[in-house]
Amino acid sequence: ELPEEGPLKVTVVPIKMGIGKPSLFLLRRSVKNALENNADVLVLDMDTPGGGVMEALEMMEILNEFPGITITYINDEAISAGAIISSVTDHIYFSPLGIMGSAAAIQMTGEEIPETMKAKLYSYLDARIESYSLNKRLRNKVLKAMIDKDFEFVEDKVLISPKDKLLALTAPKAFTPFGDPPEPLVAAGIAESVEEIFEYGFGAEEVEITEFEQTWSEEVAAFIISATPLLYGLGFVML
Repeated sequence: ELPEEGPLKVTVVPIKMGIGKPSLFLLRRSVKNALENNADVLVLDMDTPGGGVMEALEMMEILNEFPGITITYINDEAISAGAIISSVTDHIYFSPLGIMGSAAAIQMTGEEIPETMKAKLYSYLDARIESYSLNKRLRNKVLKAMIDKDFEFVEDKVLISPKDKLLALTAPKAFTPFGDPPEPLVAAGIAESVEEIFEYGFGAEEVEITEFEQTWSEEVAAFIISATPLLYGLGFVML
């Protein structure tokens, strides 16, 4: 609910890295601060190629603890674990060039995970995402099509995602309405910026935005994690 008096307090958290411990720590710190400052809305300003599933699940739980409105602004990518995290926020907005999807789980080496483990993981993810999106009629199907290439997604007799292909959505496609009454596939809207979301999406006369930034230690940790495969390779060469 919007505040009856005073400005709408918005906390913006930049997720501009691979999903891992640094992004988890940043979100935890930001949510703690948002709670202390009685923020009304928490926005994930997201541009990520994906990352760790376990960290994504922890981030989903942290978002669920925030009592206000949660939003993902896809600016410009929410791929893999980024798509999974986006699925638990109340609203998902896209930048004009935003892309969301392709959330199949792979190993850190880039290889496919074993079929038995994959089946267990997808079953678990499906249940978790469904529990978070009970009031979103299409969102669970969208995420299922992004995660499981064996799932055929048909809505209103329209083939949205065939079998053997993971679903990825551009902004216009994500905003396409289906059903009666019509409901956008997954996007609440398309906006040029975080500020524009609140200009036309919420009708708030006054908005107070607090933007968080990574600390230097989080930036160093993110760099080390992204460079881990290279460091392993160099280690083998040195040996």
